[in-house]
Amino acid sequence: MNYEINDLNVLKSYNLSILGRLNALCEPLKIFNITDFGYSKIIENEKLFRFSTHNRWTEVYFDNKLFNNVECYRNLLSPTVFDENKKEIISIWTGEPSDSVSKIKLASGLWNGISIYEIKENYIEVWAFGSTIENSQLGSFYIKNLEFLKRFIVYFRNLAPDILDISQ
Repeated sequence: MNYEINDLNVLKSYNLSILGRLNALCEPLKIFNITDFGYSKIIENEKLFRFSTHNRWTEVYFDNKLFNNVECYRNLLSPTVFDENKKEIISIWTGEPSDSVSKIKLASGLWNGISIYEIKENYIEVWAFGSTIENSQLGSFYIKNLEFLKRFIVYFRNLAPDILDISQ
């Protein structure tokens, strides 16, 4: 994914402008020690829209141009991903990080999380929930409470459609 500097600045500025509201919307997650939330939309033409409650990870993500790193999206942009039979991919990131992007994520203070990839006809939505390295018990929580996370996604879509709107 290749972006102009202006595009990156717009994405970073947008993330900062919605951060207060985003944190308020994500307050219910903190009951379960889920301290961080992120959203990405990857469109078939390899354009990316993303935001996150984790300031440091957002900075590191853009400063290191991780949106251009194939390890971030391995197998997600192949034509077969947009197959109508595939609807969802779940990725839990706990334990010892195995690739360079995961190591960078951990070093920025974000770990023990889950990403839910919802595959649509011509785009992928990624809903990410995370915490800190100390909250290692969250891996089993995510597995046992996947329906809770999916209800949070519905809640977020209903309360913040304007935040998800990428038409601007």
